[in-house]
Amino acid sequence: SIVMGLFINAQRCSDRLLCLLRPFFKEAGRKGFKKQASESMHDFLRRLKEQYDPALIDEIDRLYHTVKYAKMHDENDIDLLKKVIMSVKGK
Repeated sequence: SIVMGLFINAQRCSDRLLCLLRPFFKEAGRKGFKKQASESMHDFLRRLKEQYDPALIDEIDRLYHTVKYAKMHDENDIDLLKKVIMSVKGK
């Protein structure tokens, strides 16, 4: 049933930002880049510059930290993060 599917999906993804980044991180994982448990998001993204456009990775890093840690962020930051992720995945 649809309600059960939505419930299961909501359970799997409790962090909106990580949900947005998950497809990109899966792709990076297929290329041999997996985030280590002790690694910060910033350090992981810095490693991804070896494989992807450094300017786009810097933008993902900036937007991730803005949305995650800033006291206020705009929904446009989320939309921009989605666009940057799609442009990185497309390359």
